[in-house]
Amino acid sequence: MGTPQGLNASSPKISTSDNAHHTPVIRTHKSPHPPQSQDLSVIPSATSKRLFQTYFDCIHPIWPLLYKPLFVSSDYTYPSPRIPAALVLAIFAIASCVDNDYVANTENTTQESRNCPEPRVFFKEALDTLQRGTDDDNAQQSMNVFVPSITNCQVLVLLALQQHGVAEYARAAILGGVAAAMATELRLHRAYEPNDLVEREIRSRLWWNLYILDKMMSGEMGRPVILRAEETDTPWPSISESDEFELMSQQLHISGAQARNKSTKMLTMSALHTTISLSITMERIYRQIYGIAARKAIREDQIAGDRLRMQLWIELQDWEKRVDASPLRLDLSDELTSVPPTITNRVVMLTGTIMLHRPFIERWRPELAFAEPTSNPHEICLVAANRICVILERYLERLLGGPCDMVFTIFTAASILLHCSKKVEAAAAVDVRRRLTQCIHWLSVLGKSWKTAGTHHQLLNDLFDLPQALQEPKLEEIPVPQTNVAQQSLQPGGSLANMLNPATIPFSLAQPPPTFTDDWSFLKDFGDSTDQFYSWDVELRDLLDGGFVLDGGQDYV
Repeated sequence: MGTPQGLNASSPKISTSDNAHHTPVIRTHKSPHPPQSQDLSVIPSATSKRLFQTYFDCIHPIWPLLYKPLFVSSDYTYPSPRIPAALVLAIFAIASCVDNDYVANTENTTQESRNCPEPRVFFKEALDTLQRGTDDDNAQQSMNVFVPSITNCQVLVLLALQQHGVAEYARAAILGGVAAAMATELRLHRAYEPNDLVEREIRSRLWWNLYILDKMMSGEMGRPVILRAEETDTPWPSISESDEFELMSQQLHISGAQARNKSTKMLTMSALHTTISLSITMERIYRQIYGIAARKAIREDQIAGDRLRMQLWIELQDWEKRVDASPLRLDLSDELTSVPPTITNRVVMLTGTIMLHRPFIERWRPELAFAEPTSNPHEICLVAANRICVILERYLERLLGGPCDMVFTIFTAASILLHCSKKVEAAAAVDVRRRLTQCIHWLSVLGKSWKTAGTHHQLLNDLFDLPQALQEPKLEEIPVPQTNVAQQSLQPGGSLANMLNPATIPFSLAQPPPTFTDDWSFLKDFGDSTDQFYSWDVELRDLLDGGFVLDGGQDYV
C-alpha cells in the first residue's frame, strides 16, 4: 500500500534518544532569538507520552482531523521517526493548553516531566519547522510553509485551532485561510479515486474538519465563508474505524457519583457526521442571513426574510430531532453520559438558533407569525440562551479540550440575556439577570486563563466555584428555593414561562461574582461592529468595559 502521504518519509523526522529518560529528541533550528528558558531539543519521554495522550483523549474526540488508527500501537503516544516533527509540535502546542495544570496537580509525576514548555513555545517551533522544510533543507525559508502537502495542511489546521483556543482569533483565521487554500490545491474537496483506503480517510478527515473550522471562524468573526458544501463531493469519513468504538477516557469523567458511565463509547466518527451536517446548515445561515447581499435583502423585504428564517430554523430543529433519536442524544440526567462532541454540537446548534433569529427581533411583527411553532424571535432566542446555560452548567467541566471553543457561545447567549433583561417583566428578569451574571463570570474566568497560556484545570475549578459564590444571600434577601432547573427547562413542551419562573432559580442573584477580569480584549474580534446585525455584541462589550448599566440600576461590572 505504501506510506500514506500524511506520514510521508520525506517530511521532517523526530529521532529517539538512547537516554531512557529523554525520548524523543526533536531536532530544532538554532534561532538567533530562542525562547528564554525553554529547550525543545530534548522532550522527556513522560512529557511527550502525556501530551499525545492528552491530545487524543481531549482534542481528538471533538476535532478528529488525524487518522488515529495510524497512531494506535503499543507505544503510539511516543513520537516515532515516522511522524513529521512539525505535526508533533502542532499536537504538543494544542495539547499543552489542556495539559499544563493537570500535570501540576498529578501525583507521582517527576519534576522533569512537569517542566513542559508553554503552548506558545510549541506553536513558534512548529511554524519554524514548517519553514525549514525537510531535513536536507535546514535554511529557514518562509515559502516552505506554503508548499502543499497533507502534513503542512494538518499542521496549519492544528495551529489554527490552537490559536483559536488562546483567543488569537485573527491569527487563527489567517492560518485557517491558508490551510483552506492549500486543501483546495491538494484537491481535498474532490473525491479521492485511487484505491487507497487509508489515504482516502486521511484526506476526508482533514477536509471536513477544515470545513467545520471555516464555519466556526466565519460565524464568530463575521467573515465570509471560504469553503462551501456545494463545491465538494468528498465522502464523509468512515464510521467503521477504531476510534468510533473506543471508550471515554477517564480524564473526561467527573469525580464522585457522576463517574459511573465508565463504559461509554465515544462514537467519534458518528459525532463528526452530526457536526458536518450541522455545519452545512450553519453555512446557510451565515451566507443567507449574514452575507452582505443577504443583509440588504432582508432589510428591504422583511416578509421574505422572515420566511427564510423559519425555513432555516426547521432545518436546525430537524437536526436536533435526528440527534435525539440516535445514541448521540444529549443526556441531562444525573448520569451525564453524553460524549464531548454531543455537548459542543448542541450548544453550537443553540448558538446558531440565536444567530438565525437575533437580527429579526427589533423589526418582528406579530402579524408575520406562523401558526406553529411560534415565530417570535425574541422568545426563541431567550429559550436558546437559557438552554445553553443549563447545558454548560452540567457539562462544561467535561470539556477539557474545549472550554475556549465555548467562548463565542457564552458571549452570544450573554448578549441575548442582556437585551432581554430590559424587555421582560420584573419576575422573569431576575432569572435572566442571574444567567447574564453567570455568563459574564464564565467569560471572566476564560479570559484570565488565556493570560496564563491556557491552564484549564484551574479554570474549571474557578468556573464551578460560581454557585457557591452566588449562594450567599444578603441579609435583607430571602433565599430562593432550589429546584432542578435542568430538568424543568428542557422538558419537552416546557414553556418560556416555566423556564423563567423565579421558583426555578437554583441560587440567588445576591451579589455578582467577586472579581471580573479588567481586560476583555479577547472578545474584540467577535462579529462585525460596523453592522447593525451585530449591534447587541457591541452593547455587551460596552457593559463589560464598564460603560453600560442595565435598566433599574443593576450594574454588573
